[in-house]
Amino acid sequence: MKIHHILIILIVIVHTTLSTAQTDDNIIWASIKVQKNIDQKTTIAVAPIFRFNEDISNYQNSSIDISAKRKLNKSWSFQILARTWFVPNSKKRQFLWFDLGYNKKFEKFNIGSSLRMHYALDVYDNPDADFIRWKTTFSVLKLGKIKPFIAIEPWLRLNKANNIQRFRIEPGFKYKFNEQIDLLTMYRREASVNLDPEINVNMYVITLSYTFK
Repeated sequence: MKIHHILIILIVIVHTTLSTAQTDDNIIWASIKVQKNIDQKTTIAVAPIFRFNEDISNYQNSSIDISAKRKLNKSWSFQILARTWFVPNSKKRQFLWFDLGYNKKFEKFNIGSSLRMHYALDVYDNPDADFIRWKTTFSVLKLGKIKPFIAIEPWLRLNKANNIQRFRIEPGFKYKFNEQIDLLTMYRREASVNLDPEINVNMYVITLSYTFK
C-alpha cells in the first residue's frame, strides 16, 4: 500500500471517530486569502474570515488576518500575524501571533512543525488568554493537484495556568487549480482539556487563496 493511501485511510478513520463523539456545536469558517510575494523569501497576506455556528445556521463573528512571512532558509521560516475579531454586540478583539516554522521534505511526503506564541492584547477590557501552540502537519506530495494532510495542535495555556487546555486534530486536502489559485478544505475537531465543563466542536474550514505575481 502506498503512503498516500495510508494517509487517506487515516483521515477517514479520524473523521469518522471524532464526528461520532460528543459535539457541542458545528461551525464553518469561510475565508478568502490574498497574498503577494515581495521577493523570493518574503510573503505578505490578507485573509478575511467569516464564521457561522449553531450547526452552521447563525452568523457568529468575523475577523481579518494580516501577516508577513519570511523564509530563513530552505527549512525554517518566521511569521508575524495580527488578527482582529469583529463580534456582534461586543467590542473588537485583537491578537498578535509569532510563528517559527520548520519543514522537511522527503521524496513523497512533507513534515511541518510550527511553534506559535499566541498573544492576546486584551483591548477594550476583553480578558483573552495567551497560549503557546505547537502544530505538526504530515502531508503527501506528488499526488497531482490534490495534497492530503493531517495535523495535530495542542494549546498550552499561559496566564499562570501552565497546562494544556485545547487540542485540535485537522485532516484535510488542498487542491491546486494553477500557480495562483488553490483551495483548502479541512475538518477540525477542537476539544477542551482540563476545563469544566468541556467544550467539543466540529469546525469545517474552507479557504480560497490567490497569489499575486
